[in-house]
Amino acid sequence: MARYGWRPRDYLVTPANFGRFSEVAWKIPEGDPRLNQALPSERGERAAVVAARRDRDRLQAAQWQHSVAYQVREGAHYRDLSPEDLAAQMRVGVDSLRRLLRGDGPMEVEDFAALLRLVGAHPFQDVPQGRAGTQSEP
Repeated sequence: MARYGWRPRDYLVTPANFGRFSEVAWKIPEGDPRLNQALPSERGERAAVVAARRDRDRLQAAQWQHSVAYQVREGAHYRDLSPEDLAAQMRVGVDSLRRLLRGDGPMEVEDFAALLRLVGAHPFQDVPQGRAGTQSEP
């Protein structure tokens, strides 16, 4: 975890299911982000609100990354692409790609763009249904 600072998979109730099922259970971040409100003036309260907002942002990023990881797992074999092929075309190591698909570190915008180009995986849409059926975590 030191390599990235946070792990998207930690926002799942069952972290091992990251990218493996279309429907998963997410942990709800604690704290009051006071969305759409000005930050409090008191220093301690302000820090708590900023941390809660960052936690909500990371949850959203984790959900996008999970969606893309699931789409890559489901769609790569339709395009006859192995993890090694994907990694080579993304110009990353295969171990780094696997870590990102497992949710061991956050993806960068460039990673999202490359996976959209290679597999059609789109972070901002619902996970496609119907190709392999709905897969909900057990």
